[in-house]
Amino acid sequence: MRTFLTLALLAAPAAAQSQIVDVSQPGQQLTPVGGPNTALSVGAGATDDFNRPDSANLGPAWTERLGDHLLASNQGTGTSGFTNHWSTHNTASSDYVSAVAELDFFNQPDGGTEVVYVACTFGSAVSAADNIFVKVQDNSQDGMFDTVFFYRGINGNGWGGVQPVSVPLATPTTQGRMRVSFSPDGDSAICEIDTNSDGTYDELITKDGLLGTGPYGTDIGIGSFGDGAFDNWSLNGGVANSGNAYCFGDGSGAVCPCAAFGGAGEGCMSTSGTGATLTGSGNADTGSDSFQLDVSGAPANKPGLFFQGVNMLSNPAGDGILCSNSSLRYAVNSTDAAGNVTQSGFGANAVTGQTLNYQYWYRDTGNPCGGGFNFSNGWVVTW
Repeated sequence: MRTFLTLALLAAPAAAQSQIVDVSQPGQQLTPVGGPNTALSVGAGATDDFNRPDSANLGPAWTERLGDHLLASNQGTGTSGFTNHWSTHNTASSDYVSAVAELDFFNQPDGGTEVVYVACTFGSAVSAADNIFVKVQDNSQDGMFDTVFFYRGINGNGWGGVQPVSVPLATPTTQGRMRVSFSPDGDSAICEIDTNSDGTYDELITKDGLLGTGPYGTDIGIGSFGDGAFDNWSLNGGVANSGNAYCFGDGSGAVCPCAAFGGAGEGCMSTSGTGATLTGSGNADTGSDSFQLDVSGAPANKPGLFFQGVNMLSNPAGDGILCSNSSLRYAVNSTDAAGNVTQSGFGANAVTGQTLNYQYWYRDTGNPCGGGFNFSNGWVVTW
């Protein structure tokens, strides 16, 4: 019988807390506190400086979800008027806990006669009511960004049973830089503001209670209102999207057959004396695919194959652990004399926004468990 493991955010609801406001001393460089979530992060970084000709949209890397974003004078902006705008990046993708998004924000060119905002968004790509939304806003309509707001949804409700939170900036500004990250436990959103664009974040505001809501998706986007403008956006510093390891045979998850555990981060023990380690590198982008998978520590000169699947598993099988269903098997290859093998070209069998799981399956005769085959750890990436 095959048992299927469903991946879910298993976090007990936390009681919502009031916001923590910490205005740091000028000149202190703050450090984003969002950290990696090794179980769920898909870590697709990206950048955009918007240095392109004026256009009626942000370009092919973006999808408009609400309103009308456009390019003007090498910046992104929305159309003027009392309108929300929201676009998501087509390849940037991250579990919110692991996300660090940054952008520059600018007030309307006429000096300020209406409310404008610029926002970082995290979560669902299909609903304006279901995402994490953190904005800096000219709330007094005087040309100065003066308030940070936290919402669930575009100008929506609060999270964790608490109404939306607004916190005034100690130093209102006509323009600046914004960074949004999250606490390692996933409960708090952290907004940092560089009010004078000198490269130093000098105000920090947080909002607790995220663990009482969700789960959220992995898309990342930009929101704005009216003709507030933005520039130099990045997710996770633009780090290439190469995915993350999961499903190890080192005793941290499912028990290996015969309790033949590999080392930390490896698959179950093989006849090579180690478990096979699967890693990814490059950028998993269906438009410019440089992603590849590398196996090390497997038995030398043994046939095997890479396979991909859409479901995460954690099932003992043969002499190892099956980490995913097999929806597509690639051609049989063989490890070299050092027990290594490399393969690329996976983007041809992926679509943008699709999360896929990969594993290496290899012959392992002579293993004391007697299964005759073994597996590496698993690798997950969102294209």
